[in-house]
Amino acid sequence: MNIEFSSCHKYLLLVGSLLLLFGLCSGAMASDDDYLKALEAEADNVQLDSANNKSAKPGTNANTAAEPERVSSNQRIEFEKALRIRLPKSYDSYLTLNKQNQNDVIYAYFSGSKQMHLAIRKLYKTLFKKK
Repeated sequence: MNIEFSSCHKYLLLVGSLLLLFGLCSGAMASDDDYLKALEAEADNVQLDSANNKSAKPGTNANTAAEPERVSSNQRIEFEKALRIRLPKSYDSYLTLNKQNQNDVIYAYFSGSKQMHLAIRKLYKTLFKKK
């Protein structure tokens, strides 16, 4: 049984196939939308945080902040609570770091007058550094 298609039918078949293919691909891409929206929301929170902390005391230096090797338990608790509340996806990423790298992130937070964007920058530089 041979079926011959006219040029109009071939065109409709092609368009229908492309629409079907696009529909299947867009479903796969949509799964990333929720993750990207969560990251965008965190980025907005970090930008708001840095704008709100512009008036913070600039006199904090490395000598008054915690050393990377010696982060107090109170500082760790304070930072982790702030990170978990404000940036839950970044908090999940933070938990994947080893203790020393976590201390480095906490140090960045406290050495920057508690500006979260500095800690987040350190967190993602640590996560994505070349090995």
